[in-house]
Amino acid sequence: MIEVASLLEEKWFVLGPIIARQHDELLRPLVEHGVEVVLKSGRMPPPPPDLQGEELKIEFVSMLAQAQHAITTNSVDRWLGFVTMTSQIPSKQDVVDVVDADKMVREYGDMINVPSDFMVDPRKVEELRAARNAALAEKEQAALAEQNSKTAKNLATAPTSEANALTELMNGVSGYQSPNAVEAGAL
Repeated sequence: MIEVASLLEEKWFVLGPIIARQHDELLRPLVEHGVEVVLKSGRMPPPPPDLQGEELKIEFVSMLAQAQHAITTNSVDRWLGFVTMTSQIPSKQDVVDVVDADKMVREYGDMINVPSDFMVDPRKVEELRAARNAALAEKEQAALAEQNSKTAKNLATAPTSEANALTELMNGVSGYQSPNAVEAGAL
């Protein structure tokens, strides 16, 4: 399988510039002109308000373009495998910080022609993450409050009539020597 991928990659390395030039110098201007003519003639509805004034980007999805994208995924797969292996080295675990996972997932999906409506809008992703982080912070706060209440309960039931760490702390903070603690310490 690796040998086949290498041969395909080699062919695309040779054909890539030719195909890119054909797209850039022939197909793209031709399609852009055609879209402009259709828009001006009124045979195509105007773009939605969100896209008004935005530059139209035409992407070719021919069989050749799809094959070229598929070969690019091989490089991404190899790179991500290398990053994953490197991150297993104890002193190199932070190498994963180099990966822009959100961008990579979206670009990878584009390369293998995943429909864009399968991916959640980036603004919605931010909302989901914010809600998840808020819920996690709330859970951590509740756990901390429970731990604090247990500590308070333990302190409330701790004996203060004998010398122990609590009475020493109380005496140190207040400057007051509990008579029972002083007597217990004298024993």
